[in-house]
Amino acid sequence: MKLLQLFPPKKIVIIIRPIDQCNLSCVYCNAANTCASRMSYAHLTNLFRQAASVTDTFIRFTWHGGEPLLCGIDFFRWVFETQRAFFDRSRYHFRYENVVQTNALLLDDRWLNLFAEYGATVSVSLDGPDVYTNAYRLHKLSRKNANRVLAQTFAAWHLILQRQRRLVVFCVVHDRNAHKTEELYRFFRDFPVDTVSFNPCYLPDDPKQTNIPPNIYANFLAEMLRLRDDDAGTHRRLSFGVLDHLETFVHTGESKLCFASGQCHDFINIDAAGRIFATCTSRVGVLLGSLDDGSLPRIIRFTQRGPNSQIVALLTHQNHGFGCPKRATDGQDHYLDAVCDMLCDDTYS
Repeated sequence: MKLLQLFPPKKIVIIIRPIDQCNLSCVYCNAANTCASRMSYAHLTNLFRQAASVTDTFIRFTWHGGEPLLCGIDFFRWVFETQRAFFDRSRYHFRYENVVQTNALLLDDRWLNLFAEYGATVSVSLDGPDVYTNAYRLHKLSRKNANRVLAQTFAAWHLILQRQRRLVVFCVVHDRNAHKTEELYRFFRDFPVDTVSFNPCYLPDDPKQTNIPPNIYANFLAEMLRLRDDDAGTHRRLSFGVLDHLETFVHTGESKLCFASGQCHDFINIDAAGRIFATCTSRVGVLLGSLDDGSLPRIIRFTQRGPNSQIVALLTHQNHGFGCPKRATDGQDHYLDAVCDMLCDDTYS
């Protein structure tokens, strides 16, 4: 342990999409949601064997979807046991962790017992406290069923707080919740959520109704920061995750954020077929290889490469430097530009 503290390993996030199917049908989801087949045990065995062979890298396995819990408890128990079998062969078997990103509808004591047993953590997704702010998540449900889904979600959140004592939420900002900043802030603060990250609703294939303009998104975040500042000294501080990191980057030039570094250097995305992509999603990712051809160790070792890297890089604004290829139009990430302009504005500071 002391040796790893002196010489910390590189870190990489491997996003695994073991299934595309979901029990919701969010408008802005980037999963196909057309294939119910899950990732094979053979592919997973290859994944863990190859990942464990790279001994100088700490790996966060992030289980995404679709809805990963649809794979079933027995599937994830096998996953965690197989990971242990491969990584425990190493002298430093604590070189990995698991994070499960879920809508929480299937989450119950059985799942949380499993995650506690194997040290996995959970992050959840929701766009607000009611049916209206979650319109793009619940749009295919009747109002009665939508309210039932929200009640299930909140019950699962309470279970997480009882077990994990830390609730991490991802919230998509769109035209149904962008004008409800104070309502959302107080909802997340009082639940209580530990960390909430706000992502803009941006769909390259549907640029009309559901998308939120970059300036509206930046104004939403500015109001969130103002509300938190107003709470200073009277309430528990709500962390804003990505926004807090971005604020540090704007004012110090230091950040571990992928889109503030000029390349998707810390992320690999693997789909249910075992294909390996650069970036956090195969939707815009560069295909690097597959689990079948044994290329994962090579890809992991060279994730932090220079400009000749296969990892996709996107230079955007001349002042801000970087951006996310998922949101790029005309070579620019206008959402990142708008947020950086807001954070640099003297009236905000």
